[in-house]
Amino acid sequence: MPFVKRNPQGEILSLSKERLSDADEELSIGDPELMAFMSNGLSPDNPMGFLLKSDVDLSRVLEDLIDLMVSRGMINFTDLPESAQNKLLGRRKARAALKDDLRRDFLVDDEHLKL
Repeated sequence: MPFVKRNPQGEILSLSKERLSDADEELSIGDPELMAFMSNGLSPDNPMGFLLKSDVDLSRVLEDLIDLMVSRGMINFTDLPESAQNKLLGRRKARAALKDDLRRDFLVDDEHLKL
């Protein structure tokens, strides 16, 4: 979990992986304030923000498309290059871990947790 340093107004200034003398408040990964800080300046109105969000969204569309094609037997997962297989498996593992973290942090049931 990240540790945050705040300014006198209580706004997050920086993040640290370790507890520091000036960054000793720990926040959960899914904390809305932390997520807002991490995406600061990348609003959808900003072209770079739009492209970054679009890249993330498109990545997920492609993952879902590949999963659908594999489940319908249109392609074999092993037909993909090994680097692509590793990336997809890594993302699947990360999503599962994040889902577990969010469920533990917020006690959210599976029906309301869509990653």
